[in-house]
Amino acid sequence: MDWITVAMEEYKTLREASLSSMKMQQSILTFGTATIGIILSAGFNVWEKRFLPEIIFMALLPAVSYLIVLSYIGETGRMFRAGRFIALIENKINSRFLEKEKALSWESWLLTTQNDGKTPHHKLWFHHISIFIFFILVSFISMIIGNIKLYSVTPLTLLFFIDMFEIGVLLKIIEIFISLSKLNLQARPNLL
Repeated sequence: MDWITVAMEEYKTLREASLSSMKMQQSILTFGTATIGIILSAGFNVWEKRFLPEIIFMALLPAVSYLIVLSYIGETGRMFRAGRFIALIENKINSRFLEKEKALSWESWLLTTQNDGKTPHHKLWFHHISIFIFFILVSFISMIIGNIKLYSVTPLTLLFFIDMFEIGVLLKIIEIFISLSKLNLQARPNLL
């Protein structure tokens, strides 16, 4: 087998991994949103019961929201990593055929700074940030609903510690998102 055949096989494999990641992101959002809707409905349907709505709104719904966010971030990162590596392969293959127009260029183009100073990947970050903010808000609003339910029956000190724990987890999720976002936006392959 010659080098170009091996490189093209790797290119195809990574392309499939990138497409698979995009499909997985959509599945995470679809099933995640449906799951949140079901849990939210269940929480309000058992509102009059003791401790069940509190568990749903203070623990279950935030935990599911965080799981969805972390899964989505992971798949987005996987897509970007595959794309950066594909861009390297594109440039290596294209460098073998200097006399012809570039045969492979999609991922390289996505990493190329356009006239406005941004890459096409940068322009998509609003979409990813919006999804992140939506699920974080669901978690935060869920905690507020749980606090409303617990306020009259729980000592304020205990409620304060529960809230501080939840806010700590929320801040950790935000920190993870920011650090992964920086990695995905700053990392550039060493293009030939």
